[in-house]
Amino acid sequence: ARCIARWQSTGLTLHAAKELAEKAECDISTIEPSSEKPLVLLIGEFGAGKSFAAELLLQKWLQQAREDAQNPIPIYLQASSNNGSLQEYAAKIKMTHEEDNEKGFYIIVDGMDEVGASIASQLLDEARVIVQAQPKSRILMTSRPLPTCATIEEARLAPKLTEEETYRLM
Repeated sequence: ARCIARWQSTGLTLHAAKELAEKAECDISTIEPSSEKPLVLLIGEFGAGKSFAAELLLQKWLQQAREDAQNPIPIYLQASSNNGSLQEYAAKIKMTHEEDNEKGFYIIVDGMDEVGASIASQLLDEARVIVQAQPKSRILMTSRPLPTCATIEEARLAPKLTEEETYRLM
């Protein structure tokens, strides 16, 4: 639903946005955090598909949580809507799932570029703490290119669509 709303905000009709959502494909394996790289900052220009890829990954994580209650708790946050600390938010969710304290989290923080460098840096630092403190946790953050992103070791560039993939979306 978030993808459809975003596409409508670019001028697509509801019908066209729904059709695009049904046809769109994306290989999320290249951006999914892993035990070796539990934190990924996905960087790409406007329209590169960062939020769409994050949404598909969230759907995968939600399905895994439905199938096996031992999987980490999936969480989606819009960076601009996060009032406070990422660690505090995770701690609140953890308190409501006391029996699952070792599960960890699968967290997506979308739109890091929308909050300013200071808050984005704070969120990134907190994400690093979470994945270190809870080894089962995985975090994907998305951002447009920012000067500070160039040197971040967790950064990955959003894969560009091939010409064939672009035509399939049209």
